[in-house]
Amino acid sequence: YAEWTENCTLSKCSFENLGGSGLWFGTGCKYCSVSDSRFTDISGNGIMIGEGRDRIVNGDVWWRSAPGQVALGNKIENCIIEECGKQFFGAVGIWCGLTAETLIKDNKVFNLPYTGVSSGWMWSPVPTPCRDNTIEGNHIHDIMKVLSDGGGIYMLGLQPGSKITGNMIHDVSLNAGRAESNGMFLDEGTTNVVVADNLIYNIAKSPLRFHKATMNLVEGNYLFCGE
Repeated sequence: YAEWTENCTLSKCSFENLGGSGLWFGTGCKYCSVSDSRFTDISGNGIMIGEGRDRIVNGDVWWRSAPGQVALGNKIENCIIEECGKQFFGAVGIWCGLTAETLIKDNKVFNLPYTGVSSGWMWSPVPTPCRDNTIEGNHIHDIMKVLSDGGGIYMLGLQPGSKITGNMIHDVSLNAGRAESNGMFLDEGTTNVVVADNLIYNIAKSPLRFHKATMNLVEGNYLFCGE
């Protein structure tokens, strides 16, 4: 777990048999990276970047009073993330809260009880420092094996300049709960996001679902529905 950490690199590491989460670049972390590493058999989230919305600075929430403290420019590349959420089923493979310029690229994310990759942490389009996040070239499959209301990629809140491109998502189950299991789920407040050149197939419900999102660009995707 790191806070206020800059230019820290983790490469060719193994995170296994853990009771909490695997790795967390938290508050104020900038230009840190994890690559070519494996995360497996973890009770909670595999990898976490940034934070939620509740921390207080100078009497107000940090994203209003100190937006410069946002986790910035961090990277997750070429990692294998599997069998996370072993105890806490609501956990995800990769979790990014309110972050800026985060790159999640060329990872393999699979065998999870819930969502593969989650980005954002505001259920509205209110402006925050969250922006310019890229989820690119990931292979996500065999997820949503226990819970519903998620997807291979789940995005939330206003994240201008963000992109979801070149990902392959397949084999998403429908399990507990009434809500849908999706290839991608762009939830409340998602705005100004590009969704391009993705391949999504063998999905229990929607290959691509929007809920209370506003203006986004979707182009060049291959989306296949089941029966």
